[in-house]
Amino acid sequence: GPRTFGGGRRPDSEWTAEAFRRFRWSRPLFVVALETGLSRSDLLGLTWRNVDSDRGVIRVPRQKTKVFATVPVSPACAEALAECRRRSVVGEAVFVTWEGRPYSVSTFERHFRLAKTLAGIERRFRIHDMRHSLGSRLATEGVPISDIARALGHTSSRMAERYARSAPDPALDRIRAALVRSAVPLNGPLNGPFGAETDAA
Repeated sequence: GPRTFGGGRRPDSEWTAEAFRRFRWSRPLFVVALETGLSRSDLLGLTWRNVDSDRGVIRVPRQKTKVFATVPVSPACAEALAECRRRSVVGEAVFVTWEGRPYSVSTFERHFRLAKTLAGIERRFRIHDMRHSLGSRLATEGVPISDIARALGHTSSRMAERYARSAPDPALDRIRAALVRSAVPLNGPLNGPFGAETDAA
């Protein structure tokens, strides 16, 4: 039929299917991003030399600080790396495109935007937020701040302390539980220093 303009890409077109296959190819890249907290530049520069399969860790010097980030490989991360290894196109870089070239920043960001759309994420969510997400997950699980700093390649533990703010505080939980257990039933209006008046004993 005649060529039309302004209608966007047809969802049933061959090119749309090809574009989605390229997008799906990048899935391991984003799984590793979520499971390691590596920044975009460190992910795109990750090589197989940085992956120690025997010890089950990824150890990479952060481009921003030159401090080594040492992250244990989780099961999800291990499967993502194995998927990259099984592919017919394998390069020195861990993550390469369909054509075997390292990912460009523009391709990474384009696939990230599409992933957010498919996931239904409408609020502000930046690439760097995946790094914060890992730090918060570790803090919630009770991992010491010094260990989080090492995993994320921070220059000091102070930089990792912000992740503990979103983690549950065991001390507060214990106090809250004690207040619930020892609650005194109140009959009538609340009296005392915060009420209308104090009843005589």
